[in-house]
Amino acid sequence: ESKIQFICTAIRKIQFEGRNAFSIDLPESLLRIKKRQYYQITNASPTPLKCIIPLPNEHNSNKTEITIHDISCGGITLIEQDPLVNFKCGVIYKNCQIALPGIGTLNIAIRVKNTYKVTLENGLICKHAGCEFINSPQEMLEMVRHYISKLKQEEIKQAISENRFKVNPEAVADRLLETVRELIRSRNQESKPGE
Repeated sequence: ESKIQFICTAIRKIQFEGRNAFSIDLPESLLRIKKRQYYQITNASPTPLKCIIPLPNEHNSNKTEITIHDISCGGITLIEQDPLVNFKCGVIYKNCQIALPGIGTLNIAIRVKNTYKVTLENGLICKHAGCEFINSPQEMLEMVRHYISKLKQEEIKQAISENRFKVNPEAVADRLLETVRELIRSRNQESKPGE
């Protein structure tokens, strides 16, 4: 499920097929916002998270380290940079490892759900692979949830200490409450069998 957002500069009232309607010029750009099942956080750390993926036997090295773009309780988005890896939809990588600082190491299997190209601010194009966790034990998902919560708390503390915004206690409380609600929703989704 998703929604489309755009900016328009002028709205006109018109008649269309005998009924009142609005008319606008075509927008310069559209923003597609996808509703997510799980709360995700972008990996913006100075030392980004890495996913160690075992490679098939035909490669000399038996593992490769891939940078994680974002993480949620449902999966990860990987930035494909290793020439030995060409992510393809449907491929499952077992025994992957992700070290979550201060939390522990995930040992999981991932399935590639989609791949797409992204143009970075510097003009370089890189490929991203959206991967879902498969058959993840509950304790692994708890580790991810705890990691996301920890990062959000650190992000808020840093914003306050750098005085990046005027502290509005109600706004901070609302943001924290929304984060907690998202985490609870994702936990409830995981605990419903057959969904």
